[in-house]
Amino acid sequence: MDLQPTPDSPVATEGSALAVIQHFRVIVAAMQGQYRSMHKQTGLSGAQLWFLREVAADPGLTLGQVAQRQAIHQSTASNQLEKLVRRGLVQRVKGEQDRRLTRLQLTEAGKAALAETPGPARGVLQELLLTMPQDELHQLDTALAAVVNRLEPWLDHEHPAAQTPLATLLDDQAED
Repeated sequence: MDLQPTPDSPVATEGSALAVIQHFRVIVAAMQGQYRSMHKQTGLSGAQLWFLREVAADPGLTLGQVAQRQAIHQSTASNQLEKLVRRGLVQRVKGEQDRRLTRLQLTEAGKAALAETPGPARGVLQELLLTMPQDELHQLDTALAAVVNRLEPWLDHEHPAAQTPLATLLDDQAED
């Protein structure tokens, strides 16, 4: 892939590129700090806490609906669910009319764990993005999509990062 600028675009300066890298460092460090704080206080990963938050916000969701709300693969959500069920934080409830349909709800322990969470359970970055003006968020999305497109040759298509929780990508505690 050609990483050269397009003919009608001026080349970025080293200083402006380094400033962007520094911004990424600050964002990653803030997210890692939040995930570590949440894990230290609750024993749960950021992804697991977000899973709990989604179920708490809308009891009776299916696993597929939680995966969709977290923008993760259903198998990843299934792995999270298994850990949360083993810890007694989430329970599966079979549908009364259709026994094949399984809905999720928090246990009392799950509600207590969520109540102990320092900061937003979804994560600081997502909450921050949700408060941005739509036009700024669109500009950021467009710019980041251009970066991702240029990274294409180095992306691992066997394990798509876009469907992996940030807590898993950033925090070595996330697999607990």
